[in-house]
Amino acid sequence: MLPLVSVQVITYNHERFVAQCLEGILMQRTNFPFEVIVGEDCSTDRTREIVFDYGRRFPDLIRVITSESNVGGLQNILRVQQACFVTIILPSLIIIVPRNFQAASPLKT
Repeated sequence: MLPLVSVQVITYNHERFVAQCLEGILMQRTNFPFEVIVGEDCSTDRTREIVFDYGRRFPDLIRVITSESNVGGLQNILRVQQACFVTIILPSLIIIVPRNFQAASPLKT
């Protein structure tokens, strides 16, 4: 089933936070399918390794977009947006409420 919502995660040197961010997204319970698109911009720490690990463990949910060189924040955002089906941009990096997507979505019933 195609996702109805695409969640954007933009990363650059977020080794300390990216796993917690992705775990917060993965704990979401919705009545609609969603995907996570991670734009990894050639981090110099372990961010890339961490997001690829999540992509391997959750291939039906998480897609990682990267390149061989750093493209910068704006270009990273634009390339992730181009890959999205529908976008919800949440105000915080780390999501801790399991029904945050459902509550924010116009798709809720």
